[in-house]
Amino acid sequence: NDDKYLRLKDIIDIISVGDYFIYIVNPFLGKFEYVSDQVQNVLGYTTTEFDLDLFIKIAHPKDLPHVFEIQKKFTEFNRNNILSEKLQYKYCYDFRAKHKDGNYRQLYVQHFYLELSQNLNPLRTFCFLSDITHIKNGGIPKLNIFKLGDRLVRILNENQENKIVLTNKESDIFEYLIKGFTSQDIAEALAISKHTVDTHRRN
Repeated sequence: NDDKYLRLKDIIDIISVGDYFIYIVNPFLGKFEYVSDQVQNVLGYTTTEFDLDLFIKIAHPKDLPHVFEIQKKFTEFNRNNILSEKLQYKYCYDFRAKHKDGNYRQLYVQHFYLELSQNLNPLRTFCFLSDITHIKNGGIPKLNIFKLGDRLVRILNENQENKIVLTNKESDIFEYLIKGFTSQDIAEALAISKHTVDTHRRN
């Protein structure tokens, strides 16, 4: 029922730099329950062509083992969270996937647990994928975990052990994005340039 997912509209434009698409996956059934039409803009496939098997097949062979390891890490992280916080995090990484035209695209992935089963395991996961090929190409996929709250806090960064709190400016921009503001709207509200907003959105 699409009505369940109406609240997702509030986060569709979170840090969208370039083309993007979304999907909702049921990990127990091992399938996508929803894929947005924009997948064709990003990877060249229609929503009927794009399924979990294809997604695994088109992942870059050097990136795929890292992606599997990343998913194990954030699954374990979520398992150890207290109940009230299990839906309070987003899990981010990037990797390469082959477009239908044969060329690889760099995708930035953001996972949000959307719904839990009775035994508190993820039942549905909302995923937001942005094409960041124009910003980055290649590199080893790394996991970042962010806690969503009054301030966006990066609680895991594989490049360093300490927690990082984003600057007030970055957090303000994120909060405007959550509310659906465009980069130009945010620039005017915060009295900064649109270029500055776009730079923060990439961070």
